[in-house]
Amino acid sequence: MADPTIDLPVTGDGVVIDRLTQADAEALSRSHSDPDNARYQGWPTPLSVEDAAAFIDEMAAEPVAQPDSGVQLAVREQAGGSLAGDLYVARTADEPEAVEVGITLVPRFHGRGLAIRAITTISEALLELDGVERVLASIDNENTASQALFQRVGFRLISTEVGSFTRRDGSVGDELVFALVRSG
Repeated sequence: MADPTIDLPVTGDGVVIDRLTQADAEALSRSHSDPDNARYQGWPTPLSVEDAAAFIDEMAAEPVAQPDSGVQLAVREQAGGSLAGDLYVARTADEPEAVEVGITLVPRFHGRGLAIRAITTISEALLELDGVERVLASIDNENTASQALFQRVGFRLISTEVGSFTRRDGSVGDELVFALVRSG
């Protein structure tokens, strides 16, 4: 039997999660090159439109939530709409019962509640998959906005990994791990 995966698009309250398309390359480039967006992320920045297009091609065939997969998906306010952000979904072969998520919004979409709706929508879909028991989010301890986002969705802090990574500026950071656990 094949490993379960999520069928796209996944829709929720005013949010559509689907594949990135080549039409998203320019917006993805701008979003990932924005210093405030890139501050807590590990991607190379600035990101050229050409590199964004190549990245989108890489993600096109990547499964969603299969063990040993990781994919970046588009967040939109409506089907066929402009790119409002991107969402990361990763599931390791070592811990297939857990799926990690992360989100970045295009700056002009901040403050609309879209991140809450997107994380809620993808988390609900992930927790419906056989074998998935929890959704995780790993967050820089200085990223208070992301901490608040995941707590508003119902995630709880489960661990702190002290000094676990080096930030862009060379400082050492602590990673906070939040989890949303399947109920029942």
